[in-house]
Amino acid sequence: MKFSWGTGITLSYVIFITVVIGVVIYFHTLDVNLVSDNYYEQEIKHQGKIDKAERANNLSEKPDIKVDGRNIYIKFPTLFNADEIEGSIVLFRPSNKNKDLTIPLNLNNDLRQNIATDKLDGGVWRIQIDWIARGISYYIEKIIMVN
Repeated sequence: MKFSWGTGITLSYVIFITVVIGVVIYFHTLDVNLVSDNYYEQEIKHQGKIDKAERANNLSEKPDIKVDGRNIYIKFPTLFNADEIEGSIVLFRPSNKNKDLTIPLNLNNDLRQNIATDKLDGGVWRIQIDWIARGISYYIEKIIMVN
């Protein structure tokens, strides 16, 4: 059967419109995870976070974060005592905000805290530690890989 050029153009338009509608429906059903639901409020506080990160970066001894197969090991500098540090650890999962985890900072006498990774999905995580010591606030962030 032979097609005329008019039939070919009509068929091309129909296929194009069908594909566009299909793509719109597909992308409309995808779940979009914002990094934060209150991003505007966090943007306003961003300069404070920059200042805290700069203070942490200027410490002569910085907190150390290491990951092995089963644990995340955090060691704080000996500049501080364990009882004068308060704060929190956020394990931020960029691909799924429902997996984010906030843990209170609870250091032992050796200024260490271990976090078991058995309940964490494997992949990329961002660990954010926000703490106050001697009335001064600090912040560090590191990207880690959990197996």
